[in-house]
Order: sequence, then C-alpha cells, then structure tokens
Amino acid sequence: MELAAVWLHHTRDGRECQVLPILCGSFARFTSGLADAGEDKRINQIVTILRKHMQRRRTVVVAAADLAHVGPAFGGPPVDLAGRCELQESDAELIDHICNGDAEGFLGAIKQVEDRNNVCGVSPIYLALKTLGGASGRFVAYDRCPADEQGTSLVSICGVVFGGNDPD
Repeated sequence: MELAAVWLHHTRDGRECQVLPILCGSFARFTSGLADAGEDKRINQIVTILRKHMQRRRTVVVAAADLAHVGPAFGGPPVDLAGRCELQESDAELIDHICNGDAEGFLGAIKQVEDRNNVCGVSPIYLALKTLGGASGRFVAYDRCPADEQGTSLVSICGVVFGGNDPD
C-alpha cells in the first residue's frame, strides 16, 4: 500500500485524500477448489458495502498487488528464457481477465493451474474486480522484475486503469 499511497499523493499534487486500506487474506481455499469465492458471504458483504460507499462519493480503487512469484527465491525451479515466455503468456491470460473486469475468470485461470505461479495479488485483484462490477480496464504496462541476483527468480507486475483519468 505504501507505493500506491506515494503514487496517489503525487497524482493529487500533494492534496490530501481519505484512504481506506483493506488487508486481504489468502485465497488458498478458493484457488484449491475448497470453496467458491463468488458465493462467499464475507466477500459479498464487503463488496456491497464498498459499492454503496462508492455511490456516495468519488472513489479510486487501487489493488496494490503483484502477479507471479516464480523461481528459486519462491521455492520453484530456476526460470530460463522459455520459462519467461511461459510466464508472460500465463500473465497475459490473467491481464485479459483483469482488463475485461472478469473476477471469476481471473480466479478461474489461477485455479485451473493450481496457482503454479504463486500469484500473491489474487485476493486484492479479485476484490477490486468484484467491487468495480465488471468494468472494463485499459492495459498500461507489464514487466517481470528480478527477485534474485542470478536473475532466475521473477516477480511479474502490471498496470490496468479502469474508468476516467481524472486524478481528483
């Protein structure tokens, strides 16, 4: 949340704004198939509360989250050139679901591969997509960042913008 807060402060030219951080727990029970996130009462309650709040005031929803965490630094095999390409293809599918506002498709794609890429942002991205109610987004950027000195572990990130571009 710290980087998102700095970004928000910058885009508002230092003007104050209220922030409501929401700490999201693990979605392991959903990605493993033990439960259905779309039917979870707690998730549906928070989405309803957030949507009601958003109807009363202008709101910026930020999912401060990464995508994949792969390689030895995260308990996996070293990522080579072919692995980088596979990761980018897998992330492209997730980004497509994000841009289409498809929370269930996003979660389903992770569940289908048993979260093999250790997507740490599952819960905040899913919650943001559900809160935005199927809104379409615009892809902004994607990158894979080294997570060890050998360059064999990576964290992937992306940027997607939903709605208008007015930072006020």
